[in-house]
Amino acid sequence: MKEIKYKPSIKDSNAVLTKPSCPCLLVRIRPFRFILREQVSTALIYAFSSKALGDYFDLNPNVKAVDLQFIQLHASEGVISSKKELRLMLSHQEKIILNERDEIFILQRFKGTSGNNEATYTPECIWGLPNEGFLGLILMSNRFAHIIEHYSRGLNQKQTLLRFWLDYRAASLNPRKKLDGKPPHLICGEFTTFLVTPLDDGKIIFDVPPEKQPPNSI
Repeated sequence: MKEIKYKPSIKDSNAVLTKPSCPCLLVRIRPFRFILREQVSTALIYAFSSKALGDYFDLNPNVKAVDLQFIQLHASEGVISSKKELRLMLSHQEKIILNERDEIFILQRFKGTSGNNEATYTPECIWGLPNEGFLGLILMSNRFAHIIEHYSRGLNQKQTLLRFWLDYRAASLNPRKKLDGKPPHLICGEFTTFLVTPLDDGKIIFDVPPEKQPPNSI
């Protein structure tokens, strides 16, 4: 996915690849060129080229996106560079992510492998998120990974993780609420209360109390 300058042309096909329920329009203007527009005003949001996305829709000609998220993740505390991602929930029940390297990943819903919650997971091993910046410092319990799936709706895990990470950082830097005593430390976040256990190597184990486990989780 590479940003391009967009200038309308009579050669543009303007094939809409999204359902009316989507927050914005994904339009295919050339075989490997696309634009994102506002749903109501049709104002241009982003124009890009992508052979991977073109090939994907060529292989799935009758598929449309029922939900769409265009993510622009900027630097946070100097630990992650600016990145763009396009995440699509499609009419044939597949969820995909398109990154700036023009790679497409099929997102599989996390089901967990540990009923006793003792295993830990990284965002990379579950969702293929790059092991860099704050993402490289996060270890998740089985319960916490299900919480991320619950609040992200299985599509926007990186932004949801960032929200929990910022809640943790705010709590750890607050002099009135210093994380004292033996971990795990309980933090009241934007989405829910959760637990953190800092490790000697700088990584943090994120967990939630058993009663916070969402429905249909292991």
